[in-house]
Amino acid sequence: MLIVLPSHLRVSGVTTWAMRGIDALRSRGIESGLLVHTHPGQPVPGFLSGYVEGVVECDHPIEELDGQIDGLVERYGRVISAMHERTRRPVVIVPCLHGDAFGVVASLTQTMPGIVRPVAWIHADNRYDLTVAVHYEPVVCAFGCVSRELAEQTAAQLPGRASDVFRVPNPVGVVTQTERSPFRSTRSVRLVYTGRIDEPQKRVSALPWIARTLHEQQIGFELRVVGDGDAMDTLREQSQSISGIELLGSVDPDRVAEHLAWADLWVLPSRYEGQSVAMLEAMACGCVPLVTRVRSGMNESIVDGESGIVVDCDEDATGEQAGRAMGRAIARARTMDLGMMSERAQAHIAREHNPTRFADRLVEIVERASAMPDPVWPAERPAAFTGGIGVSGSTPWDAGERMACVLRSLSGRRVAIYGAGRHTIDLIGTISASPAHIVCIIDDEPTRWGATLGELPIVSIEDAPSLDLDDVVLSSWMHEDRLFERTLKRLPTARVHRLYHAAPTRSSIPAHP
Repeated sequence: MLIVLPSHLRVSGVTTWAMRGIDALRSRGIESGLLVHTHPGQPVPGFLSGYVEGVVECDHPIEELDGQIDGLVERYGRVISAMHERTRRPVVIVPCLHGDAFGVVASLTQTMPGIVRPVAWIHADNRYDLTVAVHYEPVVCAFGCVSRELAEQTAAQLPGRASDVFRVPNPVGVVTQTERSPFRSTRSVRLVYTGRIDEPQKRVSALPWIARTLHEQQIGFELRVVGDGDAMDTLREQSQSISGIELLGSVDPDRVAEHLAWADLWVLPSRYEGQSVAMLEAMACGCVPLVTRVRSGMNESIVDGESGIVVDCDEDATGEQAGRAMGRAIARARTMDLGMMSERAQAHIAREHNPTRFADRLVEIVERASAMPDPVWPAERPAAFTGGIGVSGSTPWDAGERMACVLRSLSGRRVAIYGAGRHTIDLIGTISASPAHIVCIIDDEPTRWGATLGELPIVSIEDAPSLDLDDVVLSSWMHEDRLFERTLKRLPTARVHRLYHAAPTRSSIPAHP
């Protein structure tokens, strides 16, 4: 098996999953490795070096290639050919993290018959993973899903492929038992966050608000934040005036367990998850998880009040709202039997996330994919997931017509476009030429705020009420339902316009007319 990581070459859930998958297959005698992207001159991190089968140097991140993947096709092909020549078996390939990595593999099915066997892996309940899997269904040999909910969603989207959908819970390796200091109300409560420092999914802006809430309630605490990511600078700025928070950055994977053994509670304020590897590792170490309620993965792992603590919090809640809710829950947790929860958390992991079972399922998937007929991507469909109108996996072929029709009806009105992602990039010409008065583009990603797209300023939804908007047009095919709910709550006086009106189904996936 060859797992493709075009980014995230740091300690994260996906890299940990990939390393454990490779270890599991190698233990069964199945040759496996990583194909990774690096910048020119960038070394592969030491903790990954023993797993790497091939390195592709790229001047630009894959998300900036705009679907121009021809240069990657040849380089992926060389790595795949080398593995095939050694094993004399089809190469089962799992592209992760970006649709265009899957596009490269889909393209290779046209030129490497008998060799390439793509497998889709649904890691998160974020719509993107499933959309990519559905888009490339013609060449996907099997679908791996980390939770029961994701497996059910995938089978529902692809009823004709239900027998090819596998539920494969993330594994947790053997944890070296470390002496834990039982929590006592006479000392500070010890909190830890481990994972990617990210705002759209992980909502790390809640962490400083957890600290503020505990200070206000005069509860002693220590909070260690272990990890790195795009939101690190913002988090550092938000935390600098708050005592009790220690930002440790990335640490060696072997040291993460030390922080988990130290802590009483592991906190996660996510908006969505699939099945958090970091959470499973915390539970395996006996660190009680305290998490926001999300649709996928958590319900399989946590029984509220028994093996962890679940905090009700809307997906679109602000960092302050989520942090205050979690802070109040931490205050209550100090009176609960954390020792009992710790034992039950460890027992659940030992029972449900056994590495042997994980290896069994991977072997089953490899054997299933290897035995499938040669998949071939349709010649009439562009292989890239990203691209212009009609070829982008996130933009339906008639999106421009839909957007133009809505904007014509709003001539002269003050309008915001909600979403600064691929869908809006594809449609920016249509948006800029409309008769409506486009005031701004709203986006939920803090790193985009203050920038422009097509000369339109990008702002947060919190700043939008001051702009005297008449209408908001939702510019996303994948996330329209979530943006609709969020707009109704945050901008109740604006009229909201949807382009697609219903949750995407397979019959409405982007395609050529």
